[in-house]
Amino acid sequence: MKMNKYIFCLILLLPISAFSQITENTCREIVQHSKIVLLNKQNGMPIDEMLKQNDEWFKNASKAQKDYANLTIQMAYSLPSFNDSKLNKDQLNDFLASQYLSCKKAIK
Repeated sequence: MKMNKYIFCLILLLPISAFSQITENTCREIVQHSKIVLLNKQNGMPIDEMLKQNDEWFKNASKAQKDYANLTIQMAYSLPSFNDSKLNKDQLNDFLASQYLSCKKAIK
């Protein structure tokens, strides 16, 4: 629940121009990025490699977008690691739902 508050607060602090305007599409893009990050983490990608990849993906993005992307990495890598595919799938579903719902709250 603590992560949800961080996500919600960060989205509220983003300038409108950071994502041009936070819309349903923005929330879906956040979910897609979150999915890639957590799947890479679950597949053993070290955080330094994920950060380098993220820098490449967001090299032309605003500071707010880069900060949000880095926060997503911090949240994903702070989650426990499992060697069980069901637990990983459940963790992924919960993480993505949390990201999406927090974004939706920010645009209401």
